[in-house]
Order: sequence, then C-alpha cells, then structure tokens
Amino acid sequence: MPLKNNYLLALLGGLLLSVAWPYTGSFTPLIFIAFAPILLMVKNYEEGARSFFLPLFLAFWIWNLGTTHWLFFVEEAMGTKVFSILGPSIANALVMTLPILGFRFCRKYLGPKRGWFALLFFWLGYEWFHQNWELTWPWLLLGNVFAEQISWVQWYEFTGVQGGTLWVLLSNILFFEWLISIREKMSVAAFKQGSFVRFLLIVLLPIGVSFMLRPAETGTGKTKVLAVQPNLNPYTDKYYGAAFAAQLDDFTGSMKAHPDAQLYLLPETALQETPQYIKTETGIVKVGLWEEQIEQSVSFKGLRKALPEGAGVLAGMSSQKMVKLPYHKPKEIRKVHGSEEYGRIAYNAALFLRNQDFGIYHKSKLVPGVEITPYSEIFSIFQKTSIDLGGITGTLGTQEEPDVFWVNDSLCIAPVICYESVFGDYVSGYVRKGANLITIITNDGWWQRSAGHKQHFAYAKLRAVEFRRDVIRCANTGISCHINQRGEVVAELGYEKKGNFVAYPSLNNEETTYARMGDYMGKNALFLAVLILAMAFVRKVKLKSPL
Repeated sequence: MPLKNNYLLALLGGLLLSVAWPYTGSFTPLIFIAFAPILLMVKNYEEGARSFFLPLFLAFWIWNLGTTHWLFFVEEAMGTKVFSILGPSIANALVMTLPILGFRFCRKYLGPKRGWFALLFFWLGYEWFHQNWELTWPWLLLGNVFAEQISWVQWYEFTGVQGGTLWVLLSNILFFEWLISIREKMSVAAFKQGSFVRFLLIVLLPIGVSFMLRPAETGTGKTKVLAVQPNLNPYTDKYYGAAFAAQLDDFTGSMKAHPDAQLYLLPETALQETPQYIKTETGIVKVGLWEEQIEQSVSFKGLRKALPEGAGVLAGMSSQKMVKLPYHKPKEIRKVHGSEEYGRIAYNAALFLRNQDFGIYHKSKLVPGVEITPYSEIFSIFQKTSIDLGGITGTLGTQEEPDVFWVNDSLCIAPVICYESVFGDYVSGYVRKGANLITIITNDGWWQRSAGHKQHFAYAKLRAVEFRRDVIRCANTGISCHINQRGEVVAELGYEKKGNFVAYPSLNNEETTYARMGDYMGKNALFLAVLILAMAFVRKVKLKSPL
C-alpha cells in the first residue's frame, strides 16, 4: 500500500532517481518507477497531508546530491568546495519544484486527466528553459538517464533526449495509476487490470522500436583522426610558468609521429601561452595568445610548422582579445590596467589550422559559476567563490552561434568544447551548418576519479544517436574515445592514461529529424504549459477558490 508520509516518499524518490542515473548506480530500469513517489506526494497532499513543498524540495535535492556529488572534489578552499556542491544542488532542486507545483495547481482546477497533460507540458518546458538561461544545468535532463542503455533509445534521432523525458514521465504516470488502483481495491488483483498492462507496454514498446531502428554503419568514406591525451594534472601541471612550451613540444611530437592523419585533435585549453601586455609610450605591446595577433604566438607557429600539408588541427586554447571601449557586451569586459580606452575579453576557445587558413571558435555554452557569473548584476557577490578551472575565472566571451571547420572537401567538423556537448539543441546548429563529424575537446580532470567525467563521457553517446554522426572525443585526462553513429564506443583511451588515440570515423552528411528541428518538443511544451496554466487560473477565478 502506498506510503502516506511525504518525507519518506521524498527519500524514496530521491534515492531511486539517483540509483537509476549513469555511474551513480546505473540501474536504469528504476527510472520507470522513480518519479512515482513524487506523484504520490501530490496525491497525499490532495487527501490532507500537511507537508508538501519541503518534502518535494528534499526529493529533488537528494537526486541532485546523489548524482552530482562529485562537484565537491574540485581542489579549492573548503568554502568554495562546499558552495560548489550546495549552491548548484539547492538552486537546481528549487527550480525542479516549479513544474510539479504547476502540475498540482492545474490538477486541482482542471481535474486529473488535464493535470497529466500539465505535468508533461510543464516538465518538458522546464527542461527546455533550463538549457537556455544563464543558470543553465542540463545534466539531469530525464532523457539523459539512458546514456548507458543506448540500444534502448535509437529513436532519439527523431526526438532528441526530450523524447526520453516523455517516455520516463508517461511510464511513471501509468505506474502511479496502478499503485492507486491497488490502494483503492486493497488487492494485488489489480495486477490484472489495464493500468499495469499499459505500464508494461509503455516501457517495452519503445525498446522494441529502438532495436528495429538500429541502423547499419553509414558514411561517405574513412579518414584518420589522431587525438592526443596528454594526461596533465590540471591542478599542478597544466597552467603554470613556461610549462606551455614543453607541452607544445609534446603535442607537435605526437603530430609528427602520425604524418598520415587528416585531422589532429588537442584537448580543451591545450594551448596555454599566457597573454601578457605592457603599456608603453607608443601603445600597448602584447605577447601570448592574443586573438588579434594570433599568428605571432609561439603556439600558432609551432602547430603550423608541425602540420602536414592538407591536414587540419583543432586545439583548445585559453586566449584573450583587446577591444576598444565601449563594447556591446559589457559583462565580458575586463580591465586593461593603465588604459581607459581599451578592455580585454578572455575566451575558452578552439584554434583550427589548415594549410595557410585558420579559424577561431569561442565556447558559447558556459559553465555557471566557473566561466560565467549568472545574472552578474544580481549574483556578483558570488564571484569570490567562483571555481578557478584553468586560471581564468569570471565571465568569458562567447559568440552568437556555432561554427564549423572544413578540413577538406569531404570532412567538416563540429568543434564542440566540453560542457557544450551536453546541449543537444546547440549541437544541432553545427550539423545544420554541414558538420559530418562531431569532435569534442574537453578537460575532465577537475573532479578526480568520480562519476563526473564518466557521466560526461556517456552523454556524448546521445549526441551520436541524435545526429547519426561519429563522435571523436579528445580529453586531457580521458576518457578519449571514438563513438559510432549508433552510440557505441568503438575504442577508447581510459582515464588518467597518456597516449595518442587513433580513430577512423565514418562520415555521414544526412540530417536526422532532430538535427533539422532541434528541441521542438520542449519549445512547444513550454507554449502549451503557459496555455494550460492560464486555463487553470481562469477556472480558479470562476470557482472563486483560493490557491
């Protein structure tokens, strides 16, 4: 018989969601019932339970702590470590309560059936919104839970991850209905009723469809890609003194050892030639990775010299640019000491070189609290607790939309940087611009041997299925890997291993439905959520009933 104590239900729901999640349990089938305790909390409140909001928040907080506890492992002062885990987990749990509160309100005034539609609209709309504001955190999109069961969700090429979210919600609604039927009849004979049969069908049918959709390997040809995994400790080795010169030599040495590769990948922030400037009587003299004079940098010259004719190299770098003031994005501006005329912008960027051509891409999906102070006009007090990942903190510069780079006439790459790989809708922009190979450059060495780097690695499989593109992942400390268009890991170089990783990806130029349409489910759901909420308010006014 279902529990009547909402705090016990909160504990159960939070634990089930955590244990179902990749690498914090990985018992994926639990996700089909893990949300039911939260729905039972709503039912209990309708039947007179005194507590609701606090246990609701508790359930989501347990889920956040259980799945992203690895945020604590960043090597910072204890105050920053504590804030790193409590800040995001509390904020995200609070945001997660909103769609449930909206569902409860609509259920009260529109009835149970319309209430279920409200739940679907509110949660899908919330997931879309949560990927498109400055406090963005898509790590716990419900559809991400299937990253380690990729054979179940081959239909993501049509829906993206939000199709998985809809699947999870529908299965939990039907499981909840079955639980209620047991409580009302006080008998396990309810097993024979239609609600349980419908629950089994909604769980099993998408899996069966997925196996039928599993495609054969497709592509236009083969090419050799070399990914370099230097395995540099980001806390002690990577960002200090003249170490960049020795690291650059290692990178170019790896490139020279594989002169037949068409593409070379170096991980996020691989190039660390510290930008410096000196104010003189004749102007400002700059050395290092300044984008307006990037060709003069030691890193640029070294890569160009090592690059074989006809090949391309994509290297992560920490760069800066000096701009005249005023600038149209004032939040990105940092001071230039001794000058009121100029400001500077810091970037987490990727440098692409091919023959005599080059291009620069700026990471544009930034990590809150690390690369951007969300809504800095409000939360500027938290800048002192921002995490220093790579020597550059505060708000970084971005660009308006993703870029692609053509290595040759047949190979076009998406230069995805780290956190961006979790945003399916954003990655679709690369594919629509012609990318037939997804390259992810990242540095996941900040959180030690925790679930963090493993979850990030697993989410890359979802991008492969959504776009039917091979994915080559190049990570500083690992996991570097080659993922095929079915989301299967073809080969990998494990965590904390130094080496060169060679891959031979297939190239596919066809666009999937999801590539063309992006997160259409979430956008439409958010619109419908507003409509159904308005309907509920109108109904409330007509009934003259308090909230």
